[in-house]
Amino acid sequence: MKKRILIIDDEADILMTTKLALESHGYEVDTAETGENWISKFDKQAVDLLLLDLRLPNKNGFQVAREIKSHELYKKTPIIAFSAMSDATSRQIAAKSDVLEFIDKPIDLDKLLFYIKDIVGS
Repeated sequence: MKKRILIIDDEADILMTTKLALESHGYEVDTAETGENWISKFDKQAVDLLLLDLRLPNKNGFQVAREIKSHELYKKTPIIAFSAMSDATSRQIAAKSDVLEFIDKPIDLDKLLFYIKDIVGS
């Protein structure tokens, strides 16, 4: 069975290029442009991995990560964060939000695929 990945990012071009790249490697990918509706995506079908932009409108990625990790059903969902905010403070907050990996934007797809395979397999 294909591993399901949810990508949350407000930049349409990043969503589409990342989605297409991951699908070409055999993953099932769903997308969202905001952090407000993450639970509807999780409730629709199990999510094996979340790729989360930290800079989102209205509800930022740090808030989304904390909500997921505090939700009894979804708290074990692995999260990879990505952002143009790659300062030490952002990385520390992400780590405190139980983010497993942090990738700088623009996204290095080889690095991303390495992390995904390490976390959820092929």
